[in-house]
Amino acid sequence: MQTPRHAIIAFHKAGKGKIAADMSIFDNCSLQNIRIFLNSEIYPYNDLYLDYENNKFVTLHEMFANFQESYYLHKTTQPICNLMEFKSHAPLTHIDCSRQKETLQTGSIVMRIEFERNNPPQPILQHIVLYYMKNISLTIF
Repeated sequence: MQTPRHAIIAFHKAGKGKIAADMSIFDNCSLQNIRIFLNSEIYPYNDLYLDYENNKFVTLHEMFANFQESYYLHKTTQPICNLMEFKSHAPLTHIDCSRQKETLQTGSIVMRIEFERNNPPQPILQHIVLYYMKNISLTIF
């Protein structure tokens, strides 16, 4: 089994049963920080300090723009979407887990995703995309 190399995480406020909602437009859900644990390794290494209301999300956009280079292994001059499109339609979180210690690359992997929000009372629907993992079991607490 290979360990995950990339994780793409997106949020929707619309929820189930809302047929009229455009499911191709994601929500930022007042995301403040997000991290992935692969066993005891943490990705990204530093907190993100996001604040969408005050337009402090450039780090997240940069992580998303770097996905093309990291995944396809070639430099690109233009990210998939600009900063404002990213904020309004596609605030996707890409976490690059490809730089791993050798001990993490063998054996079983426990993956945990943690996120913090500025305004947590409103429930959200989580969409988690994991690339290149077989035999996964997902438990959402």
